[in-house]
Amino acid sequence: LGGDSIRSITLLSLARERGVSFALSDLLEVQTIQDLLAIPATEVNVSTTVPFGLIHDKDRSAMSETIEDAYPLTQLQAGMLFHGNYSEDATAYQDVFTFHLKAPFDVEAMHLAVAGLASRHPILRTAFDLTSYSQPLQLIFKQID
Repeated sequence: LGGDSIRSITLLSLARERGVSFALSDLLEVQTIQDLLAIPATEVNVSTTVPFGLIHDKDRSAMSETIEDAYPLTQLQAGMLFHGNYSEDATAYQDVFTFHLKAPFDVEAMHLAVAGLASRHPILRTAFDLTSYSQPLQLIFKQID
């Protein structure tokens, strides 16, 4: 019936919570749950890594103290980058839209709301650096201005 990567990852996570272990590639290769359960269990390491644990020491030493963690791009991100830069006309990963609200706007309240969200969610403090290190990296800043 098809599927998508987000649903696949969600399913994999729910299965692991219930003690069922399989690789994402297994999920994509089989047609039924019965076939999936027949695959020998894979060893799953769900432990978290230490900050900067996935990058070279040389890269870490070249980073500013304003960075709290860094890690390489995922294969999917690298593929999106490749396809996005392959052609100036490539728009496969662009979703441009506008949304208009008619309401009073409080700049200070908006600033506080965005700052609060960014302090709680590292992805909102993450930037990509594609050229300064031995490989393209995602950099998580301690704070944003």
